[in-house]
Amino acid sequence: MADFSSLLETKDFLVIGHRGAAGLQAENTLSSFQKAIDLDCQAVEFDVQVAQDKKGEPHLLILHDEKVDRTTDGQGSIKDLRFEEIRDFKCTNGEKVPTLDEALELISANAQKRIGVNIELKGVGTAHPVSLKLQKFRDMPILVSSFNHTELTAFQSLAPEVELAPLFSRWSKGIIERTRSFPSAFCNISKSMASEKRMRELSSHQIMPLVYTVNDTDTANQLKRNGSSGIFTDRPDLFD
Repeated sequence: MADFSSLLETKDFLVIGHRGAAGLQAENTLSSFQKAIDLDCQAVEFDVQVAQDKKGEPHLLILHDEKVDRTTDGQGSIKDLRFEEIRDFKCTNGEKVPTLDEALELISANAQKRIGVNIELKGVGTAHPVSLKLQKFRDMPILVSSFNHTELTAFQSLAPEVELAPLFSRWSKGIIERTRSFPSAFCNISKSMASEKRMRELSSHQIMPLVYTVNDTDTANQLKRNGSSGIFTDRPDLFD
């Protein structure tokens, strides 16, 4: 598997499209991913969940919430809906909820741009099917992240060649130790916890923090000066 960290060899600060380009197109849709690609993001981030079909087989869908209500014309929790039902719903831009395959194929079709992917595992049971799916895309720089560090550890055992990033929404004393427990040195952290002191502390431990969600250039520039390796943004059109 291509290393996500290799993207930093040609660009020392990554602009990663958050859920594609969520401030410009409907989040986590193929149009949103294409918009991020067209705006020359170094990587695209999206959320993956598992839905069972009518036969009980797992399928991987790109959705952020536990429910479909906010981002589609459907209603209900993903765990209570069948894959076929969710695929019949329309996103706010009229598109179908994309599968992981569709998202990766779209990005792969733009391989000449060498675009990375940050896949966030949402919920229990995502590690195994995602690890299997990624075997088809071994030339793509991939980073797998999650707030569920147990699921991330499970993924590590299944696909040790893929770089990982634990997600954190607030600062705690164990962040450095937890991040260093994974072989790669990335962690994805919220903007609210990315103070100058904390960023420099992470950098001093050879940790590469990626900060979410940053939609203005002044904040991005300050984060870069403080040691961030990149940002997630809804508005990649604001960045060169």
